[in-house]
Amino acid sequence: AAAAAPVPPEVQALQEKITAQGLVVRDLKTKQKDGSASAEEVDLAVKELLALKAELPAEFQEKKSSSKKKKGGDSEAGRKAAEERDRKKREKREARERAAKAKMEGGSEHQAGVLTEKYGDLPMAQSRDSDRKHRKWTRVGDLTKELEGQKVLIRGYLHGCRAQSRAAFAVVRQSFS
Repeated sequence: AAAAAPVPPEVQALQEKITAQGLVVRDLKTKQKDGSASAEEVDLAVKELLALKAELPAEFQEKKSSSKKKKGGDSEAGRKAAEERDRKKREKREARERAAKAKMEGGSEHQAGVLTEKYGDLPMAQSRDSDRKHRKWTRVGDLTKELEGQKVLIRGYLHGCRAQSRAAFAVVRQSFS
C-alpha cells in the first residue's frame, strides 16, 4: 500500500474550517428543531459549508462512496429498527382483527345454535303460489294479546335479530301497502 501524501498546511486549515462549519450547521439544525433557529439561518450555513468544500482540492475531498457507506450503515440499522416496529404493530393489529373476527363468528354460531335449537331449522317461506294457497298470513299490526300462544304466520322483512340467553328477539318491519 502506498503511503498517504502529506497534507499541505493551507488544505489542513481549510479542512479545519469545513469541520467547524459542519458543527455550526449541525448546531443550527438542532436549534431549528427547538424553534430557536430559522430555516434561513440553516440554509445560509449549509451554503457556506458547501462553498468551503468546493474550495478543497479534489484529491483531498472525501470519497462519496465512503460517506454513503457510513450513512448506509447507520440508516440500515434505523431501517431495520423501523421494520421491526412496523412488524410488531402489524402483528398486534392482525391479532386484534383475528380476535374480533373469532368473537363475531363465535357469536353468530352461538346465536344460530340457540335459535335453531329452540325454533327449529325452518325453510324460507317463499312467495310461490303453491306456498301461498295453504297459509293464512297475519299482519304485524294485527298481532294482539288474543293471539298469544297460537301459531301465526307474518310476512315482512327482518330488521334485526338477536339471541339473549335462551330467547330470540326479532324486529320485523312490514310496509304499508
